[in-house]
Amino acid sequence: MEVIHEAGLRTAWSDKHPAYEIISGPSGKGLDELYAPEINSTTVLATAPQLIPAPQAGDDWTVNPVYTRYYDNLKVTAVLNWIKGLDHTGTKTVGVPAILGMNFQAVSVGQKVTADGYTDAKGTPSAQLELSLDFVDSSLGQMLDQLDKQHLTKNTLVVVGAKHGQSPIDVGQLHMLKGSTNPRLPMGHADVVDPVDLLTAGGVKVAQETADDVSLIWLADQTQTAKAVGILENDKVLLNQARIEKIYAGDELEDKFGNPAQGRTPDIIIQPLHGTIYSGSSKKVSEHGGFTDDDTHVLLVVANPGFEGAVVDVKVENKQVAPTILRALHLNPNKLTGARAEHTTALPGFDR
Repeated sequence: MEVIHEAGLRTAWSDKHPAYEIISGPSGKGLDELYAPEINSTTVLATAPQLIPAPQAGDDWTVNPVYTRYYDNLKVTAVLNWIKGLDHTGTKTVGVPAILGMNFQAVSVGQKVTADGYTDAKGTPSAQLELSLDFVDSSLGQMLDQLDKQHLTKNTLVVVGAKHGQSPIDVGQLHMLKGSTNPRLPMGHADVVDPVDLLTAGGVKVAQETADDVSLIWLADQTQTAKAVGILENDKVLLNQARIEKIYAGDELEDKFGNPAQGRTPDIIIQPLHGTIYSGSSKKVSEHGGFTDDDTHVLLVVANPGFEGAVVDVKVENKQVAPTILRALHLNPNKLTGARAEHTTALPGFDR
């Protein structure tokens, strides 16, 4: 956003948390307009009391895919207004942004909530998940129609992607923390021990764990990293109560994710066996954040009327989208600090 803004072009984005203002870049000025209604706000009842099932006091927009679709539609309206050259409220003419977009949450929520998700290992969607997929499809259609009405289609690059999937797709492979009462958990699959419990029992104090279908661990004392890894490796080799597949620590972790000594990077990252969620929640049947195929093998579509239809069968990464967008706008991708540092190229066909 900052590179585009610095070139004198307008930028606009809509997302699920106000914290996404971080995409304004290092200066904090790269985003001309951010519309980010908080998805975890308990405003469903006050905003949309007509929804069915009837929202309860304290419900946020992720409680039910019905609510999430209504929430997403607020952002769809903002995008349609931007395409018209208006601000997100539709009340002020500001000009069409050179880059604009939003994220959809309806599919993510439909994949995760216990009552919905997928119905089999083939990825057959539940009724609510299918409605969410249809909603996204219809919303994209509205955006394309509005581009046509504004005579912008030929000069617009449309990118549809996903920053993550959800794991597991097959609920039959789901394993959760001991004590979980999730009604869709297969019998005997509440069998996972939290890695933090193993470390605590071994005399290693954990400052913070962020856990979904991955465990990110920050130690209270980084000098105990080797001891902590030893405890986890011992469990993996013997009983594997934490269902560990791989442990990232030391040089391997630093090479991939940065130096824990600088504070942000976890001291240890655990990728559990596929299907494992370090949660006892009865509200969800899948999660994200890990490195399984269910998490990382996601769609990426790049479209323009001038393109011939084709399937690119080489491995690409989401981080290649940013250099691709800059090339499409005839701007220099090398202005991206991350792209320079990681030698990130544009997507195939845009990398020259």
